[in-house]
Amino acid sequence: PPGAPEKYAFTAPEGQELDTSALAQFEPVARELNLTQEQAQKLVDVYPKVLAGVQQQQAESWQKQTEDWAAAVKADKDIGGDKLASNLGAAQRAIDTFGTKELKKYLDGTCARSLVNTAP
Repeated sequence: PPGAPEKYAFTAPEGQELDTSALAQFEPVARELNLTQEQAQKLVDVYPKVLAGVQQQQAESWQKQTEDWAAAVKADKDIGGDKLASNLGAAQRAIDTFGTKELKKYLDGTCARSLVNTAP
Protein backbone atom coordinates (compact mmCIF):
# COMPACT_ATOMS: atom_id res chain seq x y z
CA PRO A 1 0.00 0.00 0.00
CA PRO A 2 1.17 3.54 -0.67
CA GLY A 3 2.57 5.42 2.26
CA ALA A 4 5.73 6.88 3.64
CA PRO A 5 8.83 5.92 1.66
CA GLU A 6 11.87 4.53 3.40
CA LYS A 7 13.54 7.91 2.86
CA TYR A 8 11.94 11.14 1.60
CA ALA A 9 13.74 12.90 -1.26
CA PHE A 10 12.49 16.47 -1.34
CA THR A 11 13.23 19.01 -4.04
CA ALA A 12 13.12 22.76 -3.55
CA PRO A 13 10.61 24.87 -5.46
CA GLU A 14 12.13 26.70 -8.45
CA GLY A 15 14.55 29.42 -7.38
CA GLN A 16 14.47 28.49 -3.69
CA GLU A 17 16.46 26.40 -1.25
CA LEU A 18 15.17 23.76 1.10
CA ASP A 19 14.96 24.77 4.75
CA THR A 20 16.86 21.83 6.22
CA SER A 21 15.90 22.76 9.77
CA ALA A 22 12.20 22.77 8.90
CA LEU A 23 12.58 19.49 6.99
CA ALA A 24 14.21 17.85 10.01
CA GLN A 25 11.06 18.68 11.98
CA PHE A 26 8.68 17.86 9.14
CA GLU A 27 9.98 14.43 8.11
CA PRO A 28 9.04 12.56 11.32
CA VAL A 29 5.54 14.06 11.17
CA ALA A 30 5.17 13.14 7.50
CA ARG A 31 6.30 9.61 8.33
CA GLU A 32 3.90 9.38 11.29
CA LEU A 33 1.05 10.49 9.02
CA ASN A 34 2.21 7.92 6.47
CA LEU A 35 2.38 10.55 3.73
CA THR A 36 3.54 9.41 0.34
CA GLN A 37 6.49 11.14 -1.30
CA GLU A 38 4.07 13.09 -3.50
CA GLN A 39 1.87 14.22 -0.59
CA ALA A 40 4.86 15.28 1.50
CA GLN A 41 6.42 17.12 -1.47
CA LYS A 42 3.20 19.12 -1.94
CA LEU A 43 3.50 20.36 1.64
CA VAL A 44 7.18 21.17 1.13
CA ASP A 45 6.24 23.13 -2.00
CA VAL A 46 3.63 25.23 -0.18
CA TYR A 47 5.84 25.98 2.85
CA PRO A 48 7.65 29.02 1.32
CA LYS A 49 4.30 30.61 0.42
CA VAL A 50 2.92 30.07 3.92
CA LEU A 51 6.13 31.38 5.48
CA ALA A 52 6.08 34.49 3.27
CA GLY A 53 2.51 35.19 4.36
CA VAL A 54 3.43 34.84 8.03
CA GLN A 55 6.43 37.14 7.58
CA GLN A 56 4.25 39.72 5.82
CA GLN A 57 1.72 39.62 8.67
CA GLN A 58 4.51 40.04 11.22
CA ALA A 59 5.94 43.02 9.33
CA GLU A 60 2.51 44.65 9.10
CA SER A 61 1.86 44.00 12.78
CA TRP A 62 5.23 45.51 13.74
CA GLN A 63 4.57 48.56 11.56
CA LYS A 64 1.20 49.09 13.22
CA GLN A 65 2.74 48.65 16.68
CA THR A 66 5.40 51.29 16.03
CA GLU A 67 2.78 53.67 14.61
CA ASP A 68 0.61 53.10 17.70
CA TRP A 69 3.57 53.81 19.98
CA ALA A 70 4.35 57.02 18.10
CA ALA A 71 0.72 58.14 18.32
CA ALA A 72 0.64 57.35 22.05
CA VAL A 73 3.80 59.37 22.68
CA LYS A 74 2.49 62.32 20.68
CA ALA A 75 -0.84 62.23 22.53
CA ASP A 76 0.62 61.74 26.01
CA LYS A 77 -0.22 64.72 28.26
CA ASP A 78 3.16 64.67 30.00
CA ILE A 79 5.55 64.18 27.09
CA GLY A 80 3.47 64.85 23.97
CA GLY A 81 1.55 67.76 22.57
CA ASP A 82 3.35 71.09 22.99
CA LYS A 83 6.10 69.36 24.99
CA LEU A 84 6.87 66.79 22.30
CA ALA A 85 9.58 68.71 20.43
CA SER A 86 11.57 69.57 23.55
CA ASN A 87 11.19 66.06 24.98
CA LEU A 88 12.26 64.42 21.73
CA GLY A 89 15.18 66.83 21.55
CA ALA A 90 16.21 65.82 25.07
CA ALA A 91 15.90 62.16 24.12
CA GLN A 92 18.06 62.72 21.03
CA ARG A 93 20.72 64.52 23.08
CA ALA A 94 20.75 61.67 25.61
CA ILE A 95 21.14 59.12 22.83
CA ASP A 96 23.91 61.17 21.20
CA THR A 97 25.72 61.65 24.51
CA PHE A 98 25.31 58.28 26.18
CA GLY A 99 24.18 55.87 23.48
CA THR A 100 26.53 53.21 22.22
CA LYS A 101 26.72 52.25 18.57
CA GLU A 102 24.84 49.07 19.47
CA LEU A 103 22.03 51.02 21.15
CA LYS A 104 21.72 53.36 18.19
CA LYS A 105 21.64 50.40 15.79
CA TYR A 106 18.97 48.70 17.93
CA LEU A 107 16.86 51.86 18.08
CA ASP A 108 17.17 52.27 14.31
CA GLY A 109 15.89 48.71 13.92
CA THR A 110 12.87 49.39 16.11
CA CYS A 111 12.00 52.65 14.35
CA ALA A 112 12.25 54.43 17.70
CA ARG A 113 14.99 56.75 16.45
CA SER A 114 12.89 57.83 13.51
CA LEU A 115 10.34 59.15 15.99
CA VAL A 116 13.07 61.05 17.83
CA ASN A 117 14.56 62.30 14.57
CA THR A 118 11.21 63.61 13.31
CA ALA A 119 10.45 65.86 16.22
CA PRO A 120 8.20 68.70 15.06
